[in-house]
Amino acid sequence: MWAIILQIKTKIKTFLYSIRWKILIAYLLIISIAFSVVAATLIQLVGDYMFNQRVRDDQRVAENLSSIMSEALSSLDANAMLLSALDASSEGLSRVLVLDRYGVVQVDAYSELNGRRFENAEAITVLNGGGADYGFYDTDDTGAIARPAALTSLTGVRAMTGLYAAPIYNDGDLIGVLVYISQ
Repeated sequence: MWAIILQIKTKIKTFLYSIRWKILIAYLLIISIAFSVVAATLIQLVGDYMFNQRVRDDQRVAENLSSIMSEALSSLDANAMLLSALDASSEGLSRVLVLDRYGVVQVDAYSELNGRRFENAEAITVLNGGGADYGFYDTDDTGAIARPAALTSLTGVRAMTGLYAAPIYNDGDLIGVLVYISQ
């Protein structure tokens, strides 16, 4: 009986230690590592593409809204600005602010910041003639913008909110800023 068990163990050892099995195990290991690298790279590329696409779409919305608000802001038509802001904000988790050239909120789709100065890095960049700008922020539990979100390290970020600022021009002059906030 012991002789049969010992003979089976010896056959299994010689079978597993053969060069054929070593090559097969090395081949499977290399294939699995290569597959993992390709999968991780593909996930990263698709994520970057989707993120960039979302940024482009939201920038386009902000720029289109700024061109719509141009005539209403130059004529100080608060009703037309409010209706346009409400219409744009009703399409999801978004908010529209219209600032004059001094950074004072003329129209807020939520009617919370009307008449207040909106001090934000992206809006200041646009007011200083820097062109359209955007940034991402972490929102606190109440939904208020708390701090800039670290896109490289998402630890502690509860909800990321994009803020897009686009200049509002009338006859080539900067008359205000449209701020589009999107979650």
